Amino acid sequence: MVSFFRLSSKQFLALLCMSLSLVLLASGAVTWVAVNWESISPTVKLVTVQAVLLLIGAVLLLLRLRFGAEQLVAAAGMQWLYQGLAFLGAVVSGALIALVGQIYQTGADTWQTFGLWFLLILPWLAFAPGIFIAALAAVVANTAAFLFLYHNQFGVPFELSAYVLAFLNAAVFVYLEEKRSQQEPLWAVLSMSLLICAIVIFAMARAAEFAGVTGLYLLIAAVLLLIYNKLRFSLLRLNVLALAVAACAFSAVVLERTVFGDVFDADIVSVLYMLVAIWIMAAVAAIALWQQRIITKKGASRRRALGGDLPLAFTVFLAISSFLVAAFIYLILLFTGLPVKMTMSPQADIVALLALGGAYAMLYRISNKRHQQFFALVLYQIACFVAFVNNHEFFIRDSVARPLSVQLLTVVGLVISVLIYRRRTEAVLRFISSLGFFVFFGGLRFLPFLSFANEPYFLVICFIGLIYFSFMSSSELRLPLITAFALWGIIVVLSNYYFYFISYQDQDQLIDFKNILLAFLYPLRLYWSTEGFPGAQLVFASLLYWSLAMLVSLTPLWALWQLLKNDSPRAKAMTVLTGLLVAWLWFGRLDVVAPLAFIVLAYYKRSVALYCLALVLALIALAGFYFSLLMPLEHKVYLLLLSGALFLLPTVLSARWLSLGDEVEDREPEVLASSAEATPVEAALFTRRRFFGLLAVAILCPIALCQWQVMNYEAVTERGRYVLLRLAPLDPRSLMQGDYMRLNYEVTGIVDAALKALHKNEYQATANTQLSERLLAPLQEIKSVRILAEFELIDGVAERLIAFYAPSELKDLPKTEDRVYLPFIRKRPYRIDSGTEPAFSTEYFFHESRASDFAAARFAEVAANNGRVMLKNLLDMDRRVIRPRL
Repeated sequence: MVSFFRLSSKQFLALLCMSLSLVLLASGAVTWVAVNWESISPTVKLVTVQAVLLLIGAVLLLLRLRFGAEQLVAAAGMQWLYQGLAFLGAVVSGALIALVGQIYQTGADTWQTFGLWFLLILPWLAFAPGIFIAALAAVVANTAAFLFLYHNQFGVPFELSAYVLAFLNAAVFVYLEEKRSQQEPLWAVLSMSLLICAIVIFAMARAAEFAGVTGLYLLIAAVLLLIYNKLRFSLLRLNVLALAVAACAFSAVVLERTVFGDVFDADIVSVLYMLVAIWIMAAVAAIALWQQRIITKKGASRRRALGGDLPLAFTVFLAISSFLVAAFIYLILLFTGLPVKMTMSPQADIVALLALGGAYAMLYRISNKRHQQFFALVLYQIACFVAFVNNHEFFIRDSVARPLSVQLLTVVGLVISVLIYRRRTEAVLRFISSLGFFVFFGGLRFLPFLSFANEPYFLVICFIGLIYFSFMSSSELRLPLITAFALWGIIVVLSNYYFYFISYQDQDQLIDFKNILLAFLYPLRLYWSTEGFPGAQLVFASLLYWSLAMLVSLTPLWALWQLLKNDSPRAKAMTVLTGLLVAWLWFGRLDVVAPLAFIVLAYYKRSVALYCLALVLALIALAGFYFSLLMPLEHKVYLLLLSGALFLLPTVLSARWLSLGDEVEDREPEVLASSAEATPVEAALFTRRRFFGLLAVAILCPIALCQWQVMNYEAVTERGRYVLLRLAPLDPRSLMQGDYMRLNYEVTGIVDAALKALHKNEYQATANTQLSERLLAPLQEIKSVRILAEFELIDGVAERLIAFYAPSELKDLPKTEDRVYLPFIRKRPYRIDSGTEPAFSTEYFFHESRASDFAAARFAEVAANNGRVMLKNLLDMDRRVIRPRL
């Protein structure tokens, strides 16, 4: 993070282009693997991905030979370049393992694939220990562990596995707190995310078996967190998190014992009252905790602390707790109908107006009394809930009538929100009042002269105004306002997505390869634009839309221009080129453009908090952009790779700027001090022996693992016996999922039924099914067990079940032509997902557009060898291998 603010403006521009290029190219590489190209042989696919991995290694090697370790440390841009290329290498390493699984049909989304990917990420993480690779490693590791727990591999009890996973997340949290979180804000965000994952996993370990245990486990987690914090750091954010977990624990106990428990006649209103009391007490305890922390201060220092702003952890907790209390109180009023009906009624609007007046009066009369501020926020947010429900209820019901009370509430709410924001300086008050302002602002469409408008219009207008005044103002950054805008924008996108800015979609024709470039010119198609509006009004609305779409698309260009308008002509040209590329590729896509503009603003204002917020929003926005591309996968590949190549052009042209020394004359003193302290650590990472050793391991391990997997799978397919398995009928809608088919083998049902019959018979062998003595004890222990099922082959098809054996007995079993041994997993009984599943692939990959060809599959051809089974082909009713039409 510190090195980010050490960058000069030109280096920042080069880094932005490089980041966009790497993200798009990495997405294109992963999508290229997912396409399952029919016209490319498996060997060429593997060689292509390995060549990309070697190319990344060659570029890193050339950079190291071109620039010495001292220059790499001195130029923060080069460090970001190294971390970016290392991140791309980590992604390509995972894509290589996934490609092997796709070619040899080893299954989709298995824990082994993610587990191997995690191991391959570790050398890259050691080579370039950046926050993004660390976050990728954390996500991949938890995904692998979740899939492992879901499938309950190796008979490990689910609860024990969950405890181990929670412990591992907590251990990484402790490591990051010791080594990284005190230095970099993003590392602190990652460590807190891992801690929250650990608490959630621990709390849900036995949620399916014992009513009320979730609340107990949350309470245990809160106590352990308090003890750890007391012994180690005594950090305020950990104390606040422990308080929040404790409040969640008591809330869970109430819900589990009433709504989801044995008390079926529980009054929902009484439950809501209890939840209100819990979160009010939690907020009061948080305020008391803060006051206890500053009680040791004296004189003017104490008065400033009492009247000043709260730390971030307290601000977030009070905002969340006040929101929950207000929501529960609103639900109480809604369910009881007292004193008035709270949905689309003038009485509800009057209650909201009174709540607004009471909130402002309380905030006007008090200065530093946190308890009164909390209750004022509750009143204010109740009024916001009424306005929000009005906005959406009237829109959903297509109501033409807009009562005067609704219009009055909108105007008064806007005025009160502005007054609160201007009068109070506390972050929590400014955040809530800003969020309320946007809620009331969205209701302006109820005014007669704005009936043609909608929330997306208002969202764009607010964004443009916010960016403009943030750059032009010399005052400090209004972070609560920007955070509230971001949250409101997410709400608008989710609740109004069907008439929001949806790029890459033409309502009249399907986008295919021949008009991929033209897809850039197809932004929003407003549904309401064809619903009978008068001609002049429709023309005005369309003109307004296109004007706003053009302005919002060019906002990143304007923001970058503010950074480099006084720089060299070359820098200005690169600024214009980058801004036009962003405007062209994401025309009208405010969900992508806004985070990019916020990243530029964070650099311009040197705001670490805004940078963290913008980065999270950018990751979410780019993911949403990827999944909103409504086109075939192969076209998506071309589009992503083309977009990445376009950003690669300014990256190459400005690459020299990354190697220049940092221009830090305008930085804050504390930033300079922090960067000076970080230099020895960064220098140690670029020693020659460490560099070449870690790079060799990171590049060669994926390639070696790929070759080993290929040889192993080829041995099974060459030496194994080919057997046909019948496919049980499934609903085709659940059979086809994207570019692969989920298979339901008939033998799975036979094995499951036989095991259930043996369980009822206390695992005594029957005349039809034999049971190995080695398998008897594990089955009786009521835990997950791996088993071998012996089937008789009839005309090459596994038909009749003969016996069950333990996998360790395989070498002693007779090998005959009419017998085959198939591996299965019997999951632990009494679980929600208990049952039997094959210990081999149940997914068959194919090209995205070939689902109809494989819908006729009735048999699966597998190769069985020494207890291992590999899926080869799908066959139709006549046992002909299904070959997709080219």
